[in-house]
Amino acid sequence: MQFLYQNISELKRKKELFSKIFSSFSGNVADLGCGSGIDSYSLAKNGFLVDAFDPSIKMIQLAENKYSEFLKKIKFHNIPSSLAK
Repeated sequence: MQFLYQNISELKRKKELFSKIFSSFSGNVADLGCGSGIDSYSLAKNGFLVDAFDPSIKMIQLAENKYSEFLKKIKFHNIPSSLAK
Protein backbone atom coordinates (compact mmCIF):
# COMPACT_ATOMS: atom_id res chain seq x y z
CA MET A 1 0.00 0.00 0.00
CA GLN A 2 1.32 3.42 -0.89
CA PHE A 3 1.25 6.38 1.42
CA LEU A 4 -0.39 9.61 0.34
CA TYR A 5 2.67 11.78 0.93
CA GLN A 6 5.64 9.90 -0.43
CA ASN A 7 6.89 13.03 -2.10
CA ILE A 8 9.51 14.59 0.21
CA SER A 9 8.70 18.12 -0.94
CA GLU A 10 5.06 17.59 0.07
CA LEU A 11 6.17 16.42 3.50
CA LYS A 12 8.42 19.47 3.89
CA ARG A 13 5.58 21.75 2.78
CA LYS A 14 3.26 20.24 5.41
CA LYS A 15 5.89 20.59 8.14
CA GLU A 16 6.43 24.26 7.22
CA LEU A 17 2.68 24.92 7.12
CA PHE A 18 2.13 23.30 10.52
CA SER A 19 5.10 25.19 11.90
CA LYS A 20 3.58 28.51 10.80
CA ILE A 21 0.07 27.70 11.99
CA PHE A 22 0.98 26.18 15.33
CA SER A 23 4.13 28.12 16.24
CA SER A 24 2.40 29.91 19.11
CA PHE A 25 0.75 26.76 20.47
CA SER A 26 2.08 23.79 22.38
CA GLY A 27 0.80 20.76 24.20
CA ASN A 28 -1.53 17.98 23.20
CA VAL A 29 -3.55 17.74 20.00
CA ALA A 30 -5.91 15.19 18.48
CA ASP A 31 -5.71 14.04 14.88
CA LEU A 32 -9.15 12.68 14.00
CA GLY A 33 -9.17 10.42 10.96
CA CYS A 34 -5.37 10.21 11.00
CA GLY A 35 -5.11 7.70 8.13
CA SER A 36 -1.46 6.97 7.40
CA GLY A 37 -0.33 9.37 10.14
CA ILE A 38 1.36 12.06 8.04
CA ASP A 39 -0.35 14.94 9.85
CA SER A 40 0.31 13.33 13.23
CA TYR A 41 3.96 13.05 12.24
CA SER A 42 4.11 16.70 11.16
CA LEU A 43 2.52 17.80 14.43
CA ALA A 44 4.94 15.66 16.46
CA LYS A 45 7.90 17.09 14.52
CA ASN A 46 6.66 20.52 15.61
CA GLY A 47 6.73 19.56 19.29
CA PHE A 48 3.17 18.40 19.92
CA LEU A 49 2.05 15.30 21.75
CA VAL A 50 -0.51 13.71 19.43
CA ASP A 51 -3.42 11.38 20.01
CA ALA A 52 -4.27 10.07 16.56
CA PHE A 53 -7.55 8.27 15.84
CA ASP A 54 -8.75 6.27 12.86
CA PRO A 55 -11.49 3.65 12.30
CA SER A 56 -9.22 1.51 10.10
CA ILE A 57 -6.97 -0.84 12.05
CA LYS A 58 -4.88 -1.30 8.89
CA MET A 59 -4.18 2.43 8.67
CA ILE A 60 -3.30 2.54 12.38
CA GLN A 61 -0.87 -0.34 11.89
CA LEU A 62 0.68 1.35 8.84
CA ALA A 63 1.08 4.61 10.74
CA GLU A 64 2.61 2.88 13.76
CA ASN A 65 5.09 1.07 11.54
CA LYS A 66 5.96 4.10 9.43
CA TYR A 67 6.44 6.46 12.39
CA SER A 68 7.66 3.97 15.01
CA GLU A 69 10.44 6.33 16.13
CA PHE A 70 7.77 8.88 17.14
CA LEU A 71 5.60 6.59 19.28
CA LYS A 72 6.67 8.53 22.39
CA LYS A 73 5.06 11.62 20.88
CA ILE A 74 2.23 9.99 18.92
CA LYS A 75 -0.31 7.55 20.32
CA PHE A 76 -2.38 5.88 17.63
CA HIS A 77 -5.87 4.71 18.54
CA ASN A 78 -8.29 2.57 16.60
CA ILE A 79 -11.88 3.70 17.05
CA PRO A 80 -14.86 1.57 16.09
CA SER A 81 -16.32 2.65 12.77
CA SER A 82 -19.71 3.04 14.43
CA LEU A 83 -18.26 5.93 16.45
CA ALA A 84 -16.68 7.54 13.39
CA LYS A 85 -20.04 8.27 11.74
